[in-house]
Order: sequence, then structure tokens, then C-alpha cells
Amino acid sequence: EKGIELFAKITTDINKHNENDAKKVGKIFKNKVPYITFALIVLNVLIFFGGFALNAQKELINNFSVYAPAIRAGEYYRLITGAFLHGNFLHLIFNMYALWIVGQQLENFLGKGKYLGVYLFSAITSSLLSMAANGSNTYSVGASGAIFGLLGALLYFGYYYRTYLGSTIRTSILPVIVLPVDKYPSFPPSAELNPLAVIDSNS
Repeated sequence: EKGIELFAKITTDINKHNENDAKKVGKIFKNKVPYITFALIVLNVLIFFGGFALNAQKELINNFSVYAPAIRAGEYYRLITGAFLHGNFLHLIFNMYALWIVGQQLENFLGKGKYLGVYLFSAITSSLLSMAANGSNTYSVGASGAIFGLLGALLYFGYYYRTYLGSTIRTSILPVIVLPVDKYPSFPPSAELNPLAVIDSNS
């Protein structure tokens, strides 16, 4: 009888554990509206077209891009604001497409607060890397670094929950990997800005 009771207890514990896991997974993978991703895309688009509509794109680049001398002088806000500026229309389109593909999935998995935290942290760290990579005489702009940070988080999440995700991660990652996106587009301070021109001092 003790053996039967022990077996019944173990079975009950396993069932409860499986039920808890199922509830947790169901909560994580339940489809949610990606409000943060929508907001980020709208903000990037408004800043880009607003700058050209007001003929202020060059001023935005000068005052808010990732520019090493200014950041070292105390303008630390540039580490984030530079991720919301784009040098040309194609750069904006590619980045917003990648943000939509990766962002909506990761926001659904992580939740809005953690997702936004990952995005902003990735923007800051990628701006620091851009400073190191591009030197002190270039302005760097774009959301690509933040998006690649989201991609890394999605890869980790996909590996951790690989049993449940199946092909979902592959369909989210492959379209982003093949995109011809400049990770750190940069240009000298004297560059003329054209919304349809590719501005990249490395090309």
C-alpha cells in the first residue's frame, strides 16, 4: 500500500508540474498586440519624415546622432537618440521591416517592459560600439544596433524554448539576416543629406 501511495503521489506531482509548465508556456506564447513595436516604428518614421518636412534633418543629425566628441563632452543622450535617426529612406525601410519581423515576436515572448528594456540597452551598447568602430570624426545613426540586440535575444529565447517554437524563430530570423542593412551607417559632418540617397562613408 505504501508503494501505491508513493506512486500516486509522484504521479500527482508530475501532473501538477506539467500543468504549471503548460500554463506558463501558454501565457508566454499567447498572441498579444505589439504596442511597443508599433510605437517604436511610428516614432522612427515620424522623426525621419518630420525632419525632412521641416528641412531640419541635418540639424537632427548634428545635435542627436552618435558623435564621439559630443558624447565624451557629456551629451550622453546621443547614445539613445542616435538610434531613432536614419540617414536615408532605404535605411529607414530596411530597419523598420526588420524591427517589425523581430520585434513583434520578441515583445510577445518577453512582455512589453522587458522588451523595451532590451531594445534601449541594445541601442546604448551598439552606440558605444559605433563610437569605437567609426572613430571621432563621423556621425552614426540608425536603429540597426538595437535591432541586432533584439535578434540576439530572440535567438536565445528560441533556443531555450526550441521545443515549442518549431519553425517560428527561423521565419523571424532568416528575413532579417538576408537584409542588406548597414549596421552603423556613418558619414562625415559635411555630408549632404538626401532622403533617397545612400549615405555611408565606408562605401
